[in-house]
Amino acid sequence: MKFESFPIPGEVYLIGYFLAFILSFGTTLFLIRSPLNLIFDRLSTSKEKNVKSFGGIAVVLSFLTTLWFFLAIGLIDSHNIYLLTVITAGTGAMLLLGIYDDITQCSARLKLTVQILIACVLYFCGFQIERIGDLVELGNFSIFLTILWIVGITNAINLIDGMDGLAPGIIFSSCLTIAFVYLEREIIGGSFLAVILAGSVLGFFIFNFPPAKIILGDTGSLPLGLLVALITLLP
Repeated sequence: MKFESFPIPGEVYLIGYFLAFILSFGTTLFLIRSPLNLIFDRLSTSKEKNVKSFGGIAVVLSFLTTLWFFLAIGLIDSHNIYLLTVITAGTGAMLLLGIYDDITQCSARLKLTVQILIACVLYFCGFQIERIGDLVELGNFSIFLTILWIVGITNAINLIDGMDGLAPGIIFSSCLTIAFVYLEREIIGGSFLAVILAGSVLGFFIFNFPPAKIILGDTGSLPLGLLVALITLLP
């Protein structure tokens, strides 16, 4: 792995969690009430015309905004800029794929091809499964297992996003579990990202709880699935 962990004070975790929650809550509320939804509704292929689409935009934006804001004001180490840049680029690419899929209902083959390309780029940027435990070195098989992991988790989240509150609830609980486990093992970067993502998802989840006022769509499920996969690959 090419990513190093740098100390993050405990209070920054809490500030980040609540800031991400507030940003996500406010952005989701804006998306629900905004006239822009007239455009979104026309673009969306969802059969639930009374439910707003493209809610994933709020979660992704609040997550990335919180991270870059903390970096800008010095609450997290400036050495994390490479990690944040890679995550932002990968998540942004997956977000664009999700928006395109929600608008056009593109073929599964195209979606899978783009996902594999994104996973390949992320692999060469440093997100790698290099070994299994302390005994098995993957060597040349590392790239195949890493791509399978990233694409598999991304699509797993995408597939469960069919019931109100299901995907956000699973992501939220997964992030909290990852955060506690990583904190115990002193995996600083992964635990911090998991906490921020949990706050971002919770701000949206309030409006997605049955009966949903807004849904993630592929716009949200694809980049959020990617983020969960990447967080689990951090040292």
